[in-house]
Formats: sequence, structure tokens, C-alpha cells
Amino acid sequence: MSISAPGGAIAPVPNWTLQGRQLMNGTSMASPNACGGVALLLSALLHTGAGWSEVSIRRAIENTARVTANATGDAVDRWALGRGLLDVEAAHEWLLAHGSYAQRDARFEARCSTPGCATAAGSKARGVYLREPQHTSCGAVGVDVTVAPKLHEDAPNAARVALDVLCELRPSAPWLACATHLALTHGGKGFNLKVSPSSLPPGAHYAEVAGVDAAARGVGPLFVLPVTVLMPHADLTLPGAPPAAAFEGLQFNPGHIERRFVVPPRGASWATICVRARAAPRCTEVSNSVVHMVHLSPAPSPSPSP
Repeated sequence: MSISAPGGAIAPVPNWTLQGRQLMNGTSMASPNACGGVALLLSALLHTGAGWSEVSIRRAIENTARVTANATGDAVDRWALGRGLLDVEAAHEWLLAHGSYAQRDARFEARCSTPGCATAAGSKARGVYLREPQHTSCGAVGVDVTVAPKLHEDAPNAARVALDVLCELRPSAPWLACATHLALTHGGKGFNLKVSPSSLPPGAHYAEVAGVDAAARGVGPLFVLPVTVLMPHADLTLPGAPPAAAFEGLQFNPGHIERRFVVPPRGASWATICVRARAAPRCTEVSNSVVHMVHLSPAPSPSPSP
């Protein structure tokens, strides 16, 4: 998820609906809204003759996106919101202010490798994703991160030779630790990230490491490495653990998401979920709940076609 755009209460609809406007929701509304916002940016830049590139447009959008709350006032998960809600005016101001930035057209790609990870996120992934018991139960997990600058294929080699950036590395949570700076040239550079999940409570946790140009902090992050850790609420592989987990007294509000992570017993191939709803006495309100279960297991690589 990169950014979000308004996806509800979009009024205009085609004439074949035989009405002037209609309440609609979904990504079919958000996608054209985002495209229209980008079109406004390009139109304004072309009108003023300001320079831009695909990289600078995306950086402007992501670095100026607004973090918003949902209808209940709770913060929206980064997994659902991305960098934030598209802010066209702020992005335009960013592009005007940083149009002459030396690394305007350079894209910085962060990749990482996590030892002992059975998923695709363990090798050259775009972020850190820890959920395996061997990771969540240990004191610290070492992750090798590589950052590589990418220029357009038509860029002159002189631009590649001249690329030299001193990045400040900024972890957003105390359970992340790494070097304070990273010297980047066109050949790229790596650093080691230490993730310490043992002190985290059960649940889903998100943090990130942002790389900021020390000579141009106002530009914002040149790259962001997301880190997600899923700490189990119940580990049924522990000695003496029962083959079941129960969670009682959960309170739900409209739009609320309640996550529970369970490590199943070794060798388990199926599970039964029982949900009981206890409403208030004489409650006449109708409510709907959705149970979404994901079975995470290592998958073999597809065999090559004959």
C-alpha cells in the first residue's frame, strides 16, 4: 500500500444510470480520484514550467500524504492507509520547493534478507515481516538491508558517478536498532538492522526505518523500509499447551478490527472456530461481523514448466 484516496461519497455518475448523482464506494472510486489528483499536479507543473520526473511525483505524493483517522476516530492501520491520504496541494508545494533537488530523479530501492524466514519475505524483500516462532521468541533478529540508487536508463554516466548521498537512518520504534548514517553512491550500500520483538505484547506491530538526506532533510525520506512483527496471542506448540485457544470479553465498535494470532500445534491440518456474540439485554440493533482467517504455511516454489 503506497497511498490512499477518497473512495466514498463520489457524486457524479454516468447518464445511463438515469440520475445525476449516486452514493458509491470502493477502489473504483478511489483510483480515478488518485489519477485526477496526479493529473492536477502535472497540469500545474506544466503550466509553470517546473521540472519533474516520475520519481519526484511519487516522492512528493508519499512524503506529503496525510495520516487520517477512521469514522470512529481511531488511527487507520498503516497496512490499510499506506503513507496517508493524497494531498494534492501539499504535493504541489513540495514539488515547487524541491524541484532543483540534486537527487530529484534518483529512486532509492531498499531490499532486505531475513535468515530463517520460510516465506518470500525472507529473501530480497521490500520489507521485514516476522511471524515465525523462531523469530518472535528470540531476543533479537538480524536483518541484512541493501539500499541501491536507481537512475533512469537514459541518464548519463556522469550522473551516476556524481551520485553521493549521506543518509540519516531513522528507526521509528525503540525495538529497532541500526547505524545512524549510510553513505550511498551509485553502487549501493548495506547495513544491518536489529529487530528485538521479545518485549512486544501480542498483536500486530508496525515500524519503519526511513533514510533521509542529511544535507536536505526537508525533502523527507528517500526510502522507507517497513517492518511488521506479528506476536502470537497463543502458542499451542509450547510444552503442556492445550490444543485450543479461547478469547473472551472482546468489545467491538463499528469499523473495529480485532486481530488474534495463534501458533497451531505441530502437525495440525484443520481448525474449528466457534464465535459467540453476547449482546446487551433487550438489544434490538442488528450487527454484522466478519471473521477472516488466514492459514499461513510455507509454500513450495512452483515447478518449472516442461
